[in-house]
Amino acid sequence: MHRLKFSPVQGLPFISDEFAEDSMEFEVLRDSSITSSGLSQFMKVVQAL
Repeated sequence: MHRLKFSPVQGLPFISDEFAEDSMEFEVLRDSSITSSGLSQFMKVVQAL
């Protein structure tokens, strides 16, 4: 993903019975500087063989 917007402490409970439990929400943002045809403005996917 080229650009992300997230808040890592949004779902972090300060008092909890669970060890190391955390939920994160993020939004994938468009990168308007990528203007080539056939390229995604949101992410680059690479397949490992």
